[in-house]
Amino acid sequence: MWSALLFGTASGPLSTLITLQILEIGGGPVQVAYAISLSNVVLIPASMFWGFMADRYDRKNLIIVGFTFSTLSLLVLWIVRSIPVLDLGYAAFTFFSTSYNTPMNLLILEEKAIAAASLGEVHLGRTPDGRIVAVKVNRPHVEEIIKTDLKLVKRLIPMLRLFLDSSFVESFKVIINQFSAKIFEEMDYTKEAFYMRVISEDLKDFRVRTPRPLLATKRVLVMEYLPGIKCTSPEAWKVVDRKSLAWRIFLVFITLVLDSQYFHADPHPGNIAVDGEGNIILYDFGMVGSLDPDTRRKLIRLYVSISQRILVELSESS
Repeated sequence: MWSALLFGTASGPLSTLITLQILEIGGGPVQVAYAISLSNVVLIPASMFWGFMADRYDRKNLIIVGFTFSTLSLLVLWIVRSIPVLDLGYAAFTFFSTSYNTPMNLLILEEKAIAAASLGEVHLGRTPDGRIVAVKVNRPHVEEIIKTDLKLVKRLIPMLRLFLDSSFVESFKVIINQFSAKIFEEMDYTKEAFYMRVISEDLKDFRVRTPRPLLATKRVLVMEYLPGIKCTSPEAWKVVDRKSLAWRIFLVFITLVLDSQYFHADPHPGNIAVDGEGNIILYDFGMVGSLDPDTRRKLIRLYVSISQRILVELSESS
């Protein structure tokens, strides 16, 4: 495999050599452009073909096939002195060399989503080396749809003053502005990948697992696939005692809120699972919040006060 990768690296300047060879046998800029364009046209279907093959056959065998035929293509390019044959030979080299240049980066996706929400959905994927991954993608045109909806809502807000109290309208306007700021941040999966890493580090002393992000763009997030059992299902309670699980989940989220820079702000049962060893699994870090130090101190005091009051009431009742 390493020899094939080195071969692919060494053949990088091939386009320059093809250009010089075409010019040497009497070709011009048009013939050079045609040869390079034909090679570029072949590249996309070649990537799709080798990705399809990598999903069904052993990748080492595919690399051997691609390495062999791309070497033969190079021999043709070395021997032949005809421009049309050079064009076809260069295109053939591009096609076969793609077998060891691109499959490592391709994902084979399951068409049916394993999880879905209003903004995006999660599909299972498999890399050519056999790893199962979860791939989160934005729904088609979701950003444009939300922008249109928000524009309409903001135009309608002044009309609410005709039959609602102005203080309510102002409060509603603040909510819409906050929602507008957060919703587009939630659609940016590079930020979600960042939050996943930070919160995972904050919870390293807990029995909590979070999917490890592998690749993130604004609209696509590839992450480690962590299957689990929904925390509210009876199957989960067979693995972990229900009261113990409830306490551990509470401890995880209260720790994030009171002692971490960021906290998971969407803790519904669909985002909390348990694995077979009793570890808690957290999903979906698109909605994340943070507190300033003053607010955090006030919350801690409130929590301590409530706890002390409960203890006093329990002691009095006993």
